Amino acid sequence: DVKVAGWLLDSDHPPATFTQLTDRYSVRTEETTSHTVSRAHAYTRAITDLYRLQRVYGSMRSVLVGENLLELFSGLESKVVPILAVMETEGLGVEEETITEMRQVLSGEIACIEREAHSMVERPFQMTSPAQVREILFDILQLDKKCSRSLHLT
Repeated sequence: DVKVAGWLLDSDHPPATFTQLTDRYSVRTEETTSHTVSRAHAYTRAITDLYRLQRVYGSMRSVLVGENLLELFSGLESKVVPILAVMETEGLGVEEETITEMRQVLSGEIACIEREAHSMVERPFQMTSPAQVREILFDILQLDKKCSRSLHLT
């Protein structure tokens, strides 16, 4: 699936449409804007799109090889596509009761870890605050001085 390859090559800005793929990988053909087309024109359009798809894949394959990602794409990503297609068409069932139970269990575990961390430094702090965690690690625990490696303060 070329959309999967497009995501693999640029996960921060993956192409959302086939047109974006063809533009990004320099595969251009004339576009038809008419919405009412004959059956013959529809077949011609399908053939043209398949040709464009072949050219896009050829271009993307070269980039995948250059980025050393072809094995990942062929061995893993492509095998997931049929599963994702079924999930997309059939939907994904989620049992709210199970999610609620999991949330409670994880919340309890997080609370336990937070209590343990607070007892280690003998004071409460926000574990989600980079500034507070930095203060704990470097000012209170002085991990930068206890470690044989250079730690970058951020």
